[in-house]
This record gives sequence, structure tokens and C-alpha cells, in this order.
Amino acid sequence: MALVMLTRARKAPSGEDGFIIIEVLVSALILAIVAGAVLTLITATTRSAASERSHATAYGLAQEDQARLRTMPISTLKRYEHETTATIGGTNFKVVSKAFYVNDQSGTASCTEQNASVSYVEITSTVSSATLLHPVSLQSIVSPTSSSLDSTHGNLVFQVTNALGEGVSGVSITGGGAGTFSGSSESTGCATFADIPSGNYKIVATANGLITPEGTTAYVKEQVGAPAGGTQQVTINFDKPGAISPTFRYLEPKTGELTLAPVDTMELFNSENGGKAITFGTPSQIPRISTLKDEAVYPFKTKYKVYAGSCTSNDPDPKGEGINSEAVASVAVTGGSVSTPTIRIPALNLTITNSSGSAVKGATVYITDTSCNVKREFTTNEIGHIANSSTDPAQATTQAVGLPFGTYNICAQARISGETRSGTSSGVTVNNLSTATTKAISLSTKGGC
Repeated sequence: MALVMLTRARKAPSGEDGFIIIEVLVSALILAIVAGAVLTLITATTRSAASERSHATAYGLAQEDQARLRTMPISTLKRYEHETTATIGGTNFKVVSKAFYVNDQSGTASCTEQNASVSYVEITSTVSSATLLHPVSLQSIVSPTSSSLDSTHGNLVFQVTNALGEGVSGVSITGGGAGTFSGSSESTGCATFADIPSGNYKIVATANGLITPEGTTAYVKEQVGAPAGGTQQVTINFDKPGAISPTFRYLEPKTGELTLAPVDTMELFNSENGGKAITFGTPSQIPRISTLKDEAVYPFKTKYKVYAGSCTSNDPDPKGEGINSEAVASVAVTGGSVSTPTIRIPALNLTITNSSGSAVKGATVYITDTSCNVKREFTTNEIGHIANSSTDPAQATTQAVGLPFGTYNICAQARISGETRSGTSSGVTVNNLSTATTKAISLSTKGGC
């Protein structure tokens, strides 16, 4: 029989050889697929087992850290933060320990006035590793005993918020005085410093890239008291700054057109800022520029009132009656953005002449704001009018300069025929946007200003 089958095989048509090869290849492919699936299953099982081992190890480390924190005195746990590393079975683990006082009414690090008291310490142990998909974190509380806190000590609770009233985290807060402390605000913007010596502290708070409502990068308060056996709550405001960059223009009498007006200062007022106006720029600074830019503006919810000058008396609409609206910008500020209003200012058309009535070029003119004693210096151009520059060709034939709203005393002087001569004019009011205030001074008095 074997001989017969062999004979038949030898006599098999040559076309069937190809089918045999295909069958072999298909069988090999199926075997490879099955083997790959088995290997994948083995790998996944091995990886899962490794992950479970790492998770169990991390959980054990977190439990050990919780036990360690519980043995620490309350005085050490306040504002406690520590980081360690451990290597187990060739795997590196990072253990982060934190502890801070929380309020038993809210269950969080609450800083609102009605919940500003501190009741217990929350301790957190977080273990992370490259072998863990998510860190392992354990939390628990430690209640201070009646004898664990010093009755002569007090608590300081800080709430850090932005312009919208949202909590700001990561703000560094330090205090020095009756004792010392340091730390940073939590995710809710709260920072609690408990069981510190009662008395006064100087507080300094800073936050990278943020500013206070006053436009400063640091909050500083000299006298903040921690009451014995009590809690003092302090609110601090930080937010991302915006910018205000107005362009100032005045009506030039010679052309009857609005012309860029070089200025030295501007006032920014916001009702949420405690009724204080912030001055940007330097009074009397030379050279003046037609576009000022304050890049550290706190983004209050309400708009800023912006006008030229460095005195509250320069306000074109002091009573909020809606007058001189072109001279006052109402500007909304958003953190990271720039507001660019155009602001009109009134003009002074001042001519300086000698005793014979001829225009004096190069005379020095001092214009002093009577309300706040800011003195600005100008020179006269080739037609005897005050200009912002005696060397700028664009200023050579202008008839006026722009000034903040106000009342001014004016004194002009120049060397004429080998001697210094001067002239004055007092109580000159500059407050008209539609036409320039016109004045002429004759240098008829011996001596200077």
C-alpha cells in the first residue's frame, strides 16, 4: 500500500506542488499569530504584576510616612513640607509629605472670615514613581490636644485672591517680628500659620509674574498682629498685569488739526483701588513723549479713569459729570492685554517777546502747576512760541503745546543784549479743548526766574 501511495504521489500533477507551499505558509502565519498573542498576554500579565507590586510598595511607603507624621509634635507639623526618595527592588520612589491646619467647618484650608479659625492638621503623604501610572496619596487628620498649643501664641490666616475673587496658589508669604514663618498659599489661595508667637509681624508676599493693585511686585505690610489665643485674617490681592498705552493729542492753532502732544505723566484711577490715583511717568521729565505705556496695571473688574498729568487736580471731570469726555479715557484692563485709547488735552499758545515786541527764540519758560507745584520746562521756537524742543524741526513753527487740565504760573527768561531778562504771568487756566489758551509775556524785567 505504501508503495502505491508513493507511486501516486510521484505521479501527482505538478500544479499541486504550489498548493502545498501555500498551505505550509498559511499554517506558519497562523502559528505566528497565535504565538504573538500568547507572548502579548504573557507580557501584559508580567507588566500588570510589576505595576501591582509597585503600587503595593508605594502604598506601604505612604502608610509608613503617615505613621511618621503622626509621631511629630504639632508645633513641627504646622506648614510642614518635606520630600524624600527611597529605592526598593531597584525602583526609585519619591515621597512628598505635607501638613497644614484646616477648618473643621469647611473641611479645607478655609480663609474666609467666618471660617478663619484653625481646628486640626491635615497630613498628606504622596508617593510617585516612573513605574506608577498615578501617584499614591494618603490623607488623614491630627487633632491638637488641649496642651499641644501654647496659649500665648496666635494664628495668622492669609487669603490670596485675584481681581475676580478667585484663590491664587503658590504665593510666597514670609513674616518676621515676634517670630518668623514662611510658606505659600494652597490651591484655594489660603495660607495658615498657626501656633506662632503672638505680636506684630512684617509681612512680605511675592508671586512670580503677578502684581498687587498698587502695581508692585510685592505686598508689604509692616504691622500685622497675631493675637494670643486668637486668629487674625489678612486678605492679599495678586493678579496678572495688563497694560494701558494712551496716545495724547492737542489742537494745534496754526493748522487747526489734532497734533501729537508730548506729555510726561498720566493718572490712572480705579474706584476699587481705595480711592487712590496712580501716577505713571515722571513729572517734568524731558524729553516728553506722545504715547505713555504703563505695563503694570492691575486688572480690576471696573474700568480705569485715565487722564494726562500727575495731580488729581488735573482731572478733566472731577465730579463725574460727563464733561470733557474726550480728555478722559474709560479703560478696561485684562491681564496680559494692552489697552490703547486716544486722549485729548488742552493747549497753551504762549508767545515770548522782548521789550520792543519782537519774538524771542530760545527763551526758557517755566510753567508751574499751582495745585501740586509740578514745574515743567519749555523753550521758545523761531517764532517765539513755546515748544517741546528748540532743536526739533517739527517744533520750529508750532504755536502751542499740550498741557494737562490745570491752572499755572508762568515765568520766562532769556539773555537779551548781554543781560538776563524775564517776565511772568500768574493764574493762567488751561482747560479748553476746542481752542488754545492764548497768552503773551514780555521780557521786560531785569533778572531771571
